[in-house]
Amino acid sequence: RTLPKSITDTTTKTNSNNSDFKFSLFDRLNYYSANKEARITYRQSVSELNETKKKIVFEVKDAYFAYKRSISGIQASKNRLEYRQKEYKLVDTRVKVGEGSPVDLIEAKMNLAQDKESYLRSVGEYYLAVAALDKATGYQL
Repeated sequence: RTLPKSITDTTTKTNSNNSDFKFSLFDRLNYYSANKEARITYRQSVSELNETKKKIVFEVKDAYFAYKRSISGIQASKNRLEYRQKEYKLVDTRVKVGEGSPVDLIEAKMNLAQDKESYLRSVGEYYLAVAALDKATGYQL
């Protein structure tokens, strides 16, 4: 037992030993979780990059096929248009000679007008395909 006066008295000297001990169990856990989060973020970024590449390749291929399709459509429309022009001239000559009827001439003229419209539509599709290809590739051809 001690006297209460000796405990509360500041003049008496007491002896003490202090030791510091640091336990860093969770510091290593924070490093581990930050490392895992960085790996996950990296993998997500790589996945997004691959998806973007796939979309760009698909868009370029689609635009290129539309371009090729439009070129073949122009050629086919051009051939039909030349045929209809020759047909119209032939029917017109027959009507002037008296062998054909005016109904045949009107029909030939309508066919010619429809093929002109088809040719112009093919040219429009060509320009749209070129614009899509420019957009997909990022530069003008």
